[in-house]
Amino acid sequence: MKIVLIGINARYTHSNPAIRYLREMVADLPAETVIREFTINMDILSIADSIRKEKPDAVIFSVYIWNAPLVRKLIPVIRLLIPDACITAGGPEVSFCAEEWIREVPETDIVITGPGEAAFRELVKNGFISADTIISKENPPFAEIPFLYKSGFDGLENRYIYYESSRGCPFSCIYCLSSRGDHCLDFRPLDMVFPELDSILSKNPSLVKFVDRSFNADPSRARAIWRYLAEKNTGTQFHCEIHPLLLEDEDFTILSAMPEGLFQFEAGVQSTNKATLGEIGRPVPWEKIEDNLKRLVSIKNIHTHLDLVAGLPFDDRDSFAQAFDRIMMLKPDHIQLGFLKVLHGTALREKAENYGLIYEPFPPYEILCNKWLSADDLRLLRHIEQLTETLINSHFFDNELSLMTSVQGGWFSLLTAISSYCEQTGFDILTKNRQKLEVMIQGFKSASGKYSVSG
Repeated sequence: MKIVLIGINARYTHSNPAIRYLREMVADLPAETVIREFTINMDILSIADSIRKEKPDAVIFSVYIWNAPLVRKLIPVIRLLIPDACITAGGPEVSFCAEEWIREVPETDIVITGPGEAAFRELVKNGFISADTIISKENPPFAEIPFLYKSGFDGLENRYIYYESSRGCPFSCIYCLSSRGDHCLDFRPLDMVFPELDSILSKNPSLVKFVDRSFNADPSRARAIWRYLAEKNTGTQFHCEIHPLLLEDEDFTILSAMPEGLFQFEAGVQSTNKATLGEIGRPVPWEKIEDNLKRLVSIKNIHTHLDLVAGLPFDDRDSFAQAFDRIMMLKPDHIQLGFLKVLHGTALREKAENYGLIYEPFPPYEILCNKWLSADDLRLLRHIEQLTETLINSHFFDNELSLMTSVQGGWFSLLTAISSYCEQTGFDILTKNRQKLEVMIQGFKSASGKYSVSG
């Protein structure tokens, strides 16, 4: 039996860990497993033809919000090209709407719900013969799931390497699938983590992304991994998603001594509104988080990304503006302004009507408006997001923009005014051309009459 595991990624530099776990989960069974990865920008017929050439008995799709629209179109084509193959879909975008998926994509033979490894193994053992269209099976502890790169790193040249040292999350954010009761926190033992990291480092990757939802959920364990990686003295950078509330004095001491550029931390602030934080399941004191973030950002050898989410309950335009200014005052290396997505399987989706949430009826289910933000408000915030990326995260104009905020009355106010100017002049805010942005800024300063055009 030949099984083709399909990953369709958002970018070429990305890779799909899920299909690699599946391959390792059945490595001892009498089946040939082949991994094929594509990107969402590729032509559907080209992807389908590549799959057809493998002459598979079964085709497995790993489905997420970013590739679901393409997979929906691809599966019917695969059915026509390989009529006898068993077509199976799994992943978060089908796990919580499996019946809907089967109804709308009837060419799908089987949908695997949940984490998937154990269910996939059972399916392979049974030769892809199942009495049920929708199947699920409880996974063993994470320590019993094989290392996802045990068979090698084929196909990962010039791509990010993803690695999990834990699954689940200790927090209960209503918009996140990791908050579900069936996503309990499960740590991989360090005596497994360290040799697995050694295996990854032997390939000298430029970037390793830990996909742990809260890497420092166990602070002492996180410190052990940080120390271990620091001792390796490689040219690899490691990306970790951390929760700033869980940072302790010892963390700052250790991180201060780390080699510059070894770590890149992403911290999800999401909001600074007390009512919002309580409603979404993050009832933590902003003052404590702010203090920890100040200490983290002051460690200049750690690259820091701070995230905000627009569209959360009780967060209106004014409170979001306050959060944006507070985050900017911390001076992170990168600020990411994201927009609420109402995912299948989350408590947020169940409560959407209570919040007046209107969102896209198709992936990525992004917010269109709610009780606190109108469609016009969100349109402005999307402009602010783009200007944040091109003007702030580029760091082209740090000194000039900092001086302008004191005149304008804050970062959010400044970007709002620049957004209005760009609309009036027809300037393309999507451009990343530094020269064009410089001309725009000088034009804005001249038109506003508040600034010296020379800066």
